[in-house]
Amino acid sequence: ADVLGRAGPDNALFHLRFEADVVRGQKTGHFLDQRANRAKVRDLARGTRVLDVFSCTGGFTVHAAAGGARSVDSVDLSAHAIEALKRNVAANRDRAEVAACAVRGIVGDAFVVMERMVAARERYDLVHACNITLDFAIFPAQALARRSGAPFICTPFVHLGPQIGRAHV
Repeated sequence: ADVLGRAGPDNALFHLRFEADVVRGQKTGHFLDQRANRAKVRDLARGTRVLDVFSCTGGFTVHAAAGGARSVDSVDLSAHAIEALKRNVAANRDRAEVAACAVRGIVGDAFVVMERMVAARERYDLVHACNITLDFAIFPAQALARRSGAPFICTPFVHLGPQIGRAHV
């Protein structure tokens, strides 16, 4: 299938570049109703260690990196999505903030990965979770917050707006 449209900076979201596999991809991972939520993550990311759970192709990961995050650990069940995430990060490495950010793509069941992270005493300054099973994701993800009061942002798949709270650890 051919998709028509212009490529390049005119179509860039917040001047960042992303691929969207509309043929083989599970979904594009770039929902327009999440623009404000990605901007919020970008605005909060400077100098932080970020966890992006259910990361898909890296929309939130790239925005955190562009916002000056020191590192981002991105978790998704789909190896195809994590490979796209890595390409999306690479496509934006010309930005100093993205180039300086250490991004780790982790393929695995998010709940299992978070349990292992909790057991290993991993901690993050900013946690983002995006999934329709949000209620189940909140508790293990909050346990990964570095400190009480750390930003914890939940962006459901359905458009409910961001649920921005503070972790209680």
